[in-house]
Amino acid sequence: MSLNYQASGSRKEKFLVEDDQVIVGQITSLNSPVKAPQIKSAGNQGPFLAVEDLLIYALDTLSPFDAKFISDHMVKRDEQSIADRLNDSEYWKKTIAFKKLPIFMFEVIFIRDGNWTSRSLLLLTAKRLVPLRCKQDACIHEFAIPQAKLMFAPQSSFGINPEELCKFVANNVKKEHLPYLRRNVPSLEEFMETAKIDFRDFNQREIKDKIRNNALPAKPIKNKHVGPLHIDGRGVVTMEAEHEQTLKNIVKAIGKSRWADATQLLLASHENVVDFDAEDVEIFKRIAGYYQRNLDPDKSLGEFTADEDKCIIFLHKIWNKTMQGDALWNHLARHMKGRNAPQVKNRFLRTSQNSKDLTLENINKYSHDFSRPAIFNHNKGHVFSLTIFQKNTEGMDVTSKLQREVRFLVAGTPEEIFMLPCKYTAIRCTHMGMDQQKFTYDPTRPDEQFLTYLKLTFANAMKKAGLITDPEFHFTDLVYTGDSIHQLMATVENERFLVPKEAFMRLNRRQIAVPPAGSPQFVASSTSPQSTAAVLSPQAVSSVKRKLPSAITVTPQKIKPPKVTRGATRGRGRGRGRGKK
Repeated sequence: MSLNYQASGSRKEKFLVEDDQVIVGQITSLNSPVKAPQIKSAGNQGPFLAVEDLLIYALDTLSPFDAKFISDHMVKRDEQSIADRLNDSEYWKKTIAFKKLPIFMFEVIFIRDGNWTSRSLLLLTAKRLVPLRCKQDACIHEFAIPQAKLMFAPQSSFGINPEELCKFVANNVKKEHLPYLRRNVPSLEEFMETAKIDFRDFNQREIKDKIRNNALPAKPIKNKHVGPLHIDGRGVVTMEAEHEQTLKNIVKAIGKSRWADATQLLLASHENVVDFDAEDVEIFKRIAGYYQRNLDPDKSLGEFTADEDKCIIFLHKIWNKTMQGDALWNHLARHMKGRNAPQVKNRFLRTSQNSKDLTLENINKYSHDFSRPAIFNHNKGHVFSLTIFQKNTEGMDVTSKLQREVRFLVAGTPEEIFMLPCKYTAIRCTHMGMDQQKFTYDPTRPDEQFLTYLKLTFANAMKKAGLITDPEFHFTDLVYTGDSIHQLMATVENERFLVPKEAFMRLNRRQIAVPPAGSPQFVASSTSPQSTAAVLSPQAVSSVKRKLPSAITVTPQKIKPPKVTRGATRGRGRGRGRGKK
């Protein structure tokens, strides 16, 4: 079929569309109905179909030459066959036509009961919607592609509201492709029915309401020189240095708003004696209070530095148009070491009489005066995402590899650069909308290798963004005063806590429903047996309860220590070591 499409104005634009066999041809009219073809399957032995080549092309644009990633999303093909196809000249001849084909790759995050239950890649063409089911249990896509967060719709036969997906496509597809890819509800339902997509079953994994035994360390850490972690009958928590370090590392991994998970992980990591006769939420509150009073490193930080003020400007510049309200300040604070969202917000929005202060007020007031520091850092600031991979991760499962990645934002101006680490290593951080860079860390290489890479990559990124106009500029002019790569990686390794696979997947599925990360709110308790004790406010307590699905309570067996210290006295009542009678 060969039709003409008249673009706006007198100029004619030509796009290619697939025919019934996914052979591309010229579009000439948007009025001719197109019948959705049946997709033929192919085994590992046999020629590749045109539709399979199209899928390879689309997936290859996300992760170039990654045969494993591509084969994981193609049911009928294995890694070796994909690798062979990527080295086939006939395939690359077809990609010339594929580049002119209007397609839209996106991710659907399916949300049910407030939890992320699946993350799925889909490919939309003018004639079909292709689901890309992943063969792996843990498939987390870290690509800068549009994400549709769709809630469960029980009245729909597809599990979602098709109208919401239609709006998402219309708002996110490339403008020049919109005439070919825009769908109304009946046509989209036809696509989903042909592809047999039902989000209630699509890419679903079995959801566990609890952290199962095999999701936690097999045995608590035993050290004859370290006594058990103890919570006595009055709720007083006693920890030794090793327990405290574990708790600090857990909080660095999952944040300060998940005390139910933090408590379970802590008690599963060390021998413990819990004599406190109370509900599980009270145990969580005692652990949260102990951390807040004794271990929270953010409490010891002083005034904001000039470098911190600059970094707030850089991050606010890139996210203030796509995020609003608390979400913006929480995301900024996640990349500001030792600072929480209210601190960052109050610092940046403060009123100042000094025109040289780095505030939002001065950015708006002196928008055309480039001699003002706030304007210079705002207009010349640039940020990109940097993921550092370990050189050797052989034998690790997917979730362990993901947690060993170290993610930074590299921010700065033509004068200086900063590396801002992402907090909470077990909770995936999105850097959508910015350049993504990768670096493989080799501990045997000198620091200078990484420093050269860092400066050169940042200089090229600024030139590409048009922020460097000085013809004499050289990347070595950039100033970096932070820790060396070896110091950064050593710190990360010392503070690392690998969350077990099941817990990792559950945390990342439901992170949309978790309250913003930050220090818990505390109020004095007049009934507490500890005069210096602090407990969670009612709002924070409700947050703790919401984080656990209705079926979750930490059962007595979960809290029960594997070994009770001889002579330890149990509290009266149900206690933590036996069930209700």
